Amino acid sequence: MKKKTVITKEPGTENSEKKTLGSESELTCEYESRKQLTIDERMLILKEDAERLAIEYNSAVSTDKSLTEVKEIETKLDQTVSDYTNEATKKCFDEIKSTENPMLEAAKRLTYQVIRYKDEKKKDSPTVRIIEYTDKEIDPLKLQQAIGSIGFDKNWQYMIEKFNFLLTARVATEISDAGAENKTNVEKMLKEINDSYAMSKIARDIVIGKSVASNTNCLATLNKIVTAMLGGEYKALTHDIKYLLLVYSKKGRKALSVNCSNHKYLRSYIMQILHRIVTKGFYNVEYKSLKNS
Repeated sequence: MKKKTVITKEPGTENSEKKTLGSESELTCEYESRKQLTIDERMLILKEDAERLAIEYNSAVSTDKSLTEVKEIETKLDQTVSDYTNEATKKCFDEIKSTENPMLEAAKRLTYQVIRYKDEKKKDSPTVRIIEYTDKEIDPLKLQQAIGSIGFDKNWQYMIEKFNFLLTARVATEISDAGAENKTNVEKMLKEINDSYAMSKIARDIVIGKSVASNTNCLATLNKIVTAMLGGEYKALTHDIKYLLLVYSKKGRKALSVNCSNHKYLRSYIMQILHRIVTKGFYNVEYKSLKNS
């Protein structure tokens, strides 16, 4: 049986050592021993594993190892990063669950830290793969699936789906002019959206407003969702709607088309709006600037 080398670590120490495992039972024993550690200890070991695998990957690439060997290391690295993300997610969700108002806590936090790898190129040096921390946004639906019902109205996720449907119809209307030929095309688009838009039956049956054609109606609908998620003391403002409408759609793959957000992205945008509301934060603009400015 092929032997496998892993990194082992004693709890509470910074030292690690290589251990060669020669059977599936030994591999299982190693896995079980890690389960006995605290989640912080497991995350630390996984980060060290990822850093070791990144070094192995760089060495394999620089010494022209076979594509199979490089791919094997990369697969292990992918799995290690994924395992770290799972542990970090569990830790974050458990902490949120322990609070009095999990949805409010999630909105305050917005993100949690995970690791990723990236290829870094420095001047006059070869490209190397490194491990770094990055922020992962909290998806309120995944949080609810993990810890149980959150928010003030159990239908908040379906309200977001229905809101998405209404926003898509708004985009279809706004990209059209008032000409007779275009009016026919708009009516066709709206019928297709109404008949085939992907949302749950609960979402389709929920009434949160007939139209969001105006910003006033759009804000009123958004505030119904804010209330469902956080309660009546929190309100979105006009600039929250402006932010939402700016990030909601982008150029489509086909010419003369616009791509609207899916439900996951809209949940993300609404969570960012909730974060701004509860932290009293501000929106920012990102742009390409001069290197020396």
